[in-house]
Amino acid sequence: MSYPIRYGGRLFETTGVEVTSTSVIFTLPNNTFLYSAPCGIVPIHIKQDIPSGTTQTLPIMFKINNDTQSVVLPNGTSLTAAGITSGVYLFFYDKRFDVLQIIGVNS
Repeated sequence: MSYPIRYGGRLFETTGVEVTSTSVIFTLPNNTFLYSAPCGIVPIHIKQDIPSGTTQTLPIMFKINNDTQSVVLPNGTSLTAAGITSGVYLFFYDKRFDVLQIIGVNS
């Protein structure tokens, strides 16, 4: 039996954080999702704190292979700097629709 949503069993870790005038960007290693299932649960360890003084309304993004991926909340709105700190979070990733959604965080 095949299940449509899978957990890959691997914890991914961010390697850096960058704040621009339009977003907060956490970097993940290249090819992070290369061998992942078409959709599934992805644990990500955000190792860096967002620098103090950062505008709390800036959206959170992840940079993978020099492309950026926005992060949405379950209600479809963008996750902002106010809603996240360093730590381990669960995300739902869907390659087909290019969606990275954080699970269980309110912002």
